[in-house]
Amino acid sequence: MEHISDPKRFDAYNPVALGEYKSTLGWLKEWAPCRQSGLGTRLPWDPEFVVESLSDSTIYMAYYTIAHHLQANLDGSQLGPHGIKPEQMTKEVFDYIFLKASPPTESTIPLNVLKQIRDEFEYWYPVDVRASGKDLIRNHLTMCLYHHAEIWRDDPSKWPRGFFTNGHVQVDGKKMSKSMGNFLTLKDCAAEFGADATRFACADAGDGMDDANYALDTCRMAILRLTTEEEWIKKVVEDKTALRTGELNFNDKVFMNQMSNLINVTASFYDRLQWREGLHTGFFEYQIARDSYRDICSRSEVPMHHDVIMRFIESQLVMFSPICPHYCEYMWTFLGKDGFVSVAPWPVAEEVDFSLLRAGDFLNKVTRSFREALTKSSSAGKKKGGKKGAAPAAPVKKATHAQVYLTTEFPGWQQKVLVFMDGLFDTATKQFPADFMKQLKAEITKDDSLKKLTKNVMQFAAFVKAEAELRGREALELRMPYDQKSVLSSNKLYLCRSLELEGIEVRMEEGILTGWERKELSFDVCVCVLIVQFYYVGEDIPNGDAKKLETASPGKPAIFLYAP
Repeated sequence: MEHISDPKRFDAYNPVALGEYKSTLGWLKEWAPCRQSGLGTRLPWDPEFVVESLSDSTIYMAYYTIAHHLQANLDGSQLGPHGIKPEQMTKEVFDYIFLKASPPTESTIPLNVLKQIRDEFEYWYPVDVRASGKDLIRNHLTMCLYHHAEIWRDDPSKWPRGFFTNGHVQVDGKKMSKSMGNFLTLKDCAAEFGADATRFACADAGDGMDDANYALDTCRMAILRLTTEEEWIKKVVEDKTALRTGELNFNDKVFMNQMSNLINVTASFYDRLQWREGLHTGFFEYQIARDSYRDICSRSEVPMHHDVIMRFIESQLVMFSPICPHYCEYMWTFLGKDGFVSVAPWPVAEEVDFSLLRAGDFLNKVTRSFREALTKSSSAGKKKGGKKGAAPAAPVKKATHAQVYLTTEFPGWQQKVLVFMDGLFDTATKQFPADFMKQLKAEITKDDSLKKLTKNVMQFAAFVKAEAELRGREALELRMPYDQKSVLSSNKLYLCRSLELEGIEVRMEEGILTGWERKELSFDVCVCVLIVQFYYVGEDIPNGDAKKLETASPGKPAIFLYAP
């Protein structure tokens, strides 16, 4: 119990599994160690009984470390390189190899061979991790712990360091069975989908104690995704001269930080054998970050940076190689890299600037918000007419100007609430105390300025509480760690092009223009210019909207569209 309870000595990889081991250790003494029928090793002192099969030979991992010295094929019908016969492997020989006992005096195996075999065992043992099914925790795996503790009672360093257990495998959410016609072997899957697509779906099936779901659609999706990615990489490499070099701009730095962050997160998942989570961060989220960077560069009419995009390609191949090795080795060779990607060093992750990550996230959120506001404004003038015979509704003016209101800090009463909430927030669990609302009400009664705004305080606290439980302590900050206006101003062209409004092109201008500028192009397309200006709350804002100003908060600007 002491061994499995010490995370430095034993890792169950799952708190549920660890609880199962502790529970099993409490009752396993009631398990019968032998029986009179069935498979098993006969008891030397009473051959009428056999050792219970689930508890028999649970130190076979020790044999794995020396098996290649003793047998040349799987079933042992061919002797190993030293010609050692089974009858030569006496108890004294095994004690010398496994327990560091004195050299056997009556063994016919040369001592230098025995020493070589013992060195092999000492190199590989103890077991770092044993992967097995969750149904074996209550018998075979716990018995394995007991046997190691008994045989190496004087050397706990030989006891297993970790057992990883998983659930059963389903196919498309259903139990796999021949009667249902969905029984698949790895050979069947590899023949139909290929080895890498099969491995991709296995990684995405799940790693925990719940049953894994092997989805055939995931196999098909993997083939399409890998083919698309291969074509994109080849195109980028062939058109290298079109990539930009030199100093990194804001969006280059954001993407570089995103990569470093995801490299670290993926490594932590792989270390815990959480392949699905690692696949999602090291492949899906990695590509989402690339797609966003590519989109920003395209809409900003700025080529992608050579060093940035090549770092993406190479680092993703390394991170993805444990899951789809054949694809990654092929692409690694295409890039002209030396050696195998499977033994290439893990990508270097620079120190992550989280304020830069948040600035990039801020840009994406504002873009979505701006698009929604413009779409809503455009559709306002397309309302259906009223009742039959009624006077036609006055046409709604099309918005020609936009003001974006930014603020660096919350109002005083909101700051008081944030400071109070910060003192109660648990960063590790991302949770507030169960009696949070009760404590908040008590705090309100002690502060007259808050008492006058009780309803607003309760609503604001409820909103921030949900944000903090999702995003962490950053949701409780009083000020933004980046210049919002600078981020938006430096990405004007991207903001403009990302609106994707039908029939118009939107431009942002520094100067003050009035109305829409109309330009007749040779192919009869009307280009409309929307004037957008950024203001911090507190600045002199001509024609500002007081209600919109009140809704602006740090990191969440308010957008006011109007026609003067």
